[in-house]
Amino acid sequence: MLVKRPVIIIFFIVNLFPGKVTGQDPALSLPFMQKLFINPAFAGADVGQMNLGFREQMPGSPARYITSVAGWDQPFELLHGGMGVLLMHDMAGQGTLSSTSMSAMYSYHLRMSRELFLNAGFQASVYQSALNTSHLILPDMISPSQGITGGTGEIIPSERKIFPDFSIGFLLYSDKWFTAVSAHHLMEPYQSGVKTNETVLPRKYSILLGYVFEKNHGDMTFYPWAGMMQQGISHQAWLGFQMKYLLTAGGVVWKKNFGNSSDILIFSLGIVTKRFRISYSYDVYLGKWANSSSGGAHEIGVMINFGKEKSSYRGTINWPLM
Repeated sequence: MLVKRPVIIIFFIVNLFPGKVTGQDPALSLPFMQKLFINPAFAGADVGQMNLGFREQMPGSPARYITSVAGWDQPFELLHGGMGVLLMHDMAGQGTLSSTSMSAMYSYHLRMSRELFLNAGFQASVYQSALNTSHLILPDMISPSQGITGGTGEIIPSERKIFPDFSIGFLLYSDKWFTAVSAHHLMEPYQSGVKTNETVLPRKYSILLGYVFEKNHGDMTFYPWAGMMQQGISHQAWLGFQMKYLLTAGGVVWKKNFGNSSDILIFSLGIVTKRFRISYSYDVYLGKWANSSSGGAHEIGVMINFGKEKSSYRGTINWPLM
C-alpha cells in the first residue's frame, strides 16, 4: 500500500484539484478571521492587531493542503491611515506544490460623516512559487508486475519562480455594518518561467458584507454576513452568521462552490475577550465529497489586540472575530 502513496498524491493534485496547478489562492473557511488576507483596506481599521492562522484541508489525504498565515496591522495617525504586513505559506501534496508570499500594505482612512468611514488599501507583495519534482512518479518508474521500481531515465528539474504582485481594496463601514471589496493580482503574474494559461495567477475579486444586531444590552449579539469571490474559473459564495454571548462566539456558514466542487457547511466556535480572540472552524463537505475519507478541513485563528482604540478619522468595526 505504501508504494502507491506518491501516485495518489499526483493523482489528487493534477486531476482532482486542477485549481492548484492552474493558479488559485488558498481558500479560508472564515475570510474575516484573516482580514488582511481578504482586503488590504482593513489595515489599521480598528486597534492594532496581530493575526495568526493555520488551515489543514483534506488531512486524511496524502494530497492535503496546509496553509499558514501571519499578519500584523496598526493605525498611524501621522499617516492618516494604517500599515500592515502579511506572511503566507501554502503547501499541497507534501510539498510538491508550494507558494510563499510577503506583503506590505497601507490603508488611507477617511471619515465621511459622524458615523460613516471609508478606507482605501494598497498592497505590494513578493511571491515565490515552487515545484518539487522529487515526489513525481513517471511512466518509466512503474512496472506492471512490481509496481514502482524507483528509477527513471527522465530528468525533470524542480522549479522556483519569484515575482512581484499588487492588490487594492476598499472598506466602507460604520459601527453597525461594513462592506469590503478588493481586487488581488492586478497584473496577473506568471508563476512559472513557462508562460501559459495554466501558469498565470488570475486576478481575484472579492466582496464581504456584514451587519450587527444587539440583544439584551449587548450581552448577546447576532452577526449575519455574506461574501463572494471569483478567481479564474473558481466562483464561491458564503452565507452565514456569527453569534456572541458574553465571552463565547460561534456560527454556521454555507459555502457555495459554483462548478464541479462540492458545497461546504462550516461550523465555528471561539472565545472572545477585549484583547485576545481564538477560533476553531471545521468544514463539512456536501454532495459528491460527503462520504470522502479526506476529513474535511480544520482551521484555527488567533488574534491579539493592542493599541489606542479611538481616533478622529476611524471608527470601530464591532465584529467578534475581526
